[in-house]
Amino acid sequence: MDSSEELVKAGFTEEQAARLSTKAFFRSKFKNKTAEQFDAIVEKISSTYFCSPEKARSMIVSFPPLAALNHDRVMRELLEVYSDETAVRKAVLAFPWFAGRNHAKLIVKLTRIYGDEEAVKRAVLKSPSFVGHDHKKLVAKLTRIYGDEEAVKRALLIFHLYSYDQDRLLQRLGRIGHLIGLDEEQVKRLIMKNPRLVGNSPRRLIAALDVGRELAKEGIPNDSKMLEVWLELHMNSPYVPGTDRLRISKARRMGVSDEEPPLTNVLRRRLGGNQTRNSSVRKRTVVR
Repeated sequence: MDSSEELVKAGFTEEQAARLSTKAFFRSKFKNKTAEQFDAIVEKISSTYFCSPEKARSMIVSFPPLAALNHDRVMRELLEVYSDETAVRKAVLAFPWFAGRNHAKLIVKLTRIYGDEEAVKRAVLKSPSFVGHDHKKLVAKLTRIYGDEEAVKRALLIFHLYSYDQDRLLQRLGRIGHLIGLDEEQVKRLIMKNPRLVGNSPRRLIAALDVGRELAKEGIPNDSKMLEVWLELHMNSPYVPGTDRLRISKARRMGVSDEEPPLTNVLRRRLGGNQTRNSSVRKRTVVR
């Protein structure tokens, strides 16, 4: 029996069937399966994880052992560990290999390193790729860079800092930090204090600095207090609404909009600036 032909009969594309046929695991487990049996496997994955048959087939192609798992047991064991049905399904859909891990042992191992079982579980569900790293080595490596092991552990549990090249990250943020008088050690402390900061693009960070300069013209000091408040509120957009991510000074210079970025308004309110400055000329964007 040609498994490739049976796979195609079961709805796999010829390319998918060819890829699966090159996998030793798949050949050893499924070489004698019929199209009907492959259909049943696809249907089980589709019904368990609430996805289309097409998605189920692509998951099998990306992680062939998925086709051999008992998915009722997979879901039962995942729920015993994480207690969040929607989140574990989402994790398997995004990373099919997630279904093949022993999560009970995995959480125990990670908790020994990070010391907080619930925080570890949240980190895994938020970013399933978290489990694909050697965390003992990862923590040691980042501690050598940032100098504070406990801060590194807290940062890793909050944000997927491990997915960034640290040299390039520090170089990029260092250039921007230099614009507001921060040295490398201060930039490192900022990253540890708010690791989500690194998810901001250079363009977004420059736009945020631009907001600070505009507020300084109103008499609000562009100082460490503003930086501290911005770190808390940095998810508010620094771009002028209705533009293609223009920072405020550029929008004014081009004359394309008199509106202000949402970040401007929330910083002004928090830092006690004049909320009605030029209100007769400029429209305000209300952040809800």
